[in-house]
Amino acid sequence: TLLTRSVVLASFSAFLGSLDTALNISFPAITAAFSLEVSSIQWVIVGYVLTHASLLLGCGRLADVWGHGRVLTVGLLVSAIGFLGCGLAPEFSWLVAARVAQGVGAALMSGSAPALVTLAVPPEARGRALGVLQMSMAAGHAVGPLIGGVLVDVFGWRTVFLFRVLPALILAWFAVTKLPPLHQSANTQRFDLLGALTFAASLAGLLFAISQSRRFVLTSTNVM
Repeated sequence: TLLTRSVVLASFSAFLGSLDTALNISFPAITAAFSLEVSSIQWVIVGYVLTHASLLLGCGRLADVWGHGRVLTVGLLVSAIGFLGCGLAPEFSWLVAARVAQGVGAALMSGSAPALVTLAVPPEARGRALGVLQMSMAAGHAVGPLIGGVLVDVFGWRTVFLFRVLPALILAWFAVTKLPPLHQSANTQRFDLLGALTFAASLAGLLFAISQSRRFVLTSTNVM
């Protein structure tokens, strides 16, 4: 049924996105591979988190206007591109850029998955369906480091990203073939692209300033 398909797709997408905790185990290997200073590895996290956080609200609105299944499908495809770009990155700057792309994909998925579940189930079943979605995310966060440790130890740090490319593509295919036609928009209202981008840029700037405030304080203290 549509109910089961929507919940399964959204839950597996959430699980796939939350497996990003596998990356934490690979930081020493990435630092060594690109001959980085230890502090430089923060950009692998900042590039993803800032992008994800700043675009999340706008992506939720986009899903309301354009269609939740369609936005989730695009998010899965963008995530697959991000995973592939991270896994094949020849330089650290490429890795950070691919992490930004991965953050865009994660924002598209996170902004559409909960609404996709909510709209697909009757009111009396929404609590259970959303619980399954949240449990899937928690499971991904929990098993990510374990999977990452095995992959880094056996195959190298690049597989921490590459192992998610095929599942993302399979889920995108599932969304295209099993959900309602993607040309059907959930809403005829207009999406304010300029407003969404302005909000995203403002929020990203604020979050970046907060994340870097500790470094500025330490630098000022050392100078004095």
